[in-house]
Amino acid sequence: MATFPHPAELRMHRSLSSLTQRIERALDERLIPAIYRNVEPVHVEAAHLPGEPIPAGEGLALAYTPFAVGQPWGPAWTTTWFRFTGEVPARMRGHRVELLVDLGFDNAGPGFRSEGSNTARWFIIDPELSYGIIRG
Repeated sequence: MATFPHPAELRMHRSLSSLTQRIERALDERLIPAIYRNVEPVHVEAAHLPGEPIPAGEGLALAYTPFAVGQPWGPAWTTTWFRFTGEVPARMRGHRVELLVDLGFDNAGPGFRSEGSNTARWFIIDPELSYGIIRG
């Protein structure tokens, strides 16, 4: 004999925000930690500019200051250059190594696009992706 879910169980999945929260929790608590098991700290520095982007050569030569994770990094129409430095431990050498960077986008409005470089190639970070990955 077939059994059917209780009506309250069916309603649980009808709320898009509830479903989205459950998916985000599964990603944050299960999937991402399973994929990125060997996590190492990196040192983060930033250089803040009052306006539009500048050429890469100038940006790389800026004076960078320490930047705390979670710290605000600039109002609209400004530019912030980040520098991430760290060391790949011996146990991870010879394996695929990625730097996973969450820039804290919230999709609240237009704009908020970012560019980045690992000094070998440029990439665009889009808030629809929520993070950028640099492979090297």
